[in-house]
Amino acid sequence: MSVDNYIIAEDPEVISLFGEFSLIDLIVNTGIANAISNLPYGIRGNQDAVAETIENNVRSKIIKEHLIDPAFFEEMSKLLAAVIKERKDNAISYEEYLKKIAKIAADVKAGGTGIAPPTIRTAAQKALYNNLGKDEALALTIHHKVLGSEA
Repeated sequence: MSVDNYIIAEDPEVISLFGEFSLIDLIVNTGIANAISNLPYGIRGNQDAVAETIENNVRSKIIKEHLIDPAFFEEMSKLLAAVIKERKDNAISYEEYLKKIAKIAADVKAGGTGIAPPTIRTAAQKALYNNLGKDEALALTIHHKVLGSEA
């Protein structure tokens, strides 16, 4: 006797129009208001539910990408925690919260492409730069050594 005999699964029901896009992609590409309007009705009608949905999506992306550039994503994690605390403490308006969380989402999606010297060009170089105390010379030296060891 098999468990399959007793379990019936129906086809999945589409609950949002995200398609292949993540919530973070929608926030960055179409704006936070449009992203919120694409959430299921039960969520978009409740500010706390919207906030927690966005926060969970950003947090999930930070966790998934953390090993790529630990210093950058640790900084993003701290910023997210600070914005969440401000929201929960009612220290900022909902509109200000949405602006801040949209900025964090954009930065997280960009993945550490923030301010770096002009000689730091690639994602790998930026990760080295961010994780080596923002030491440009050391980051470039290690980058070139790693590339030289591939031969």
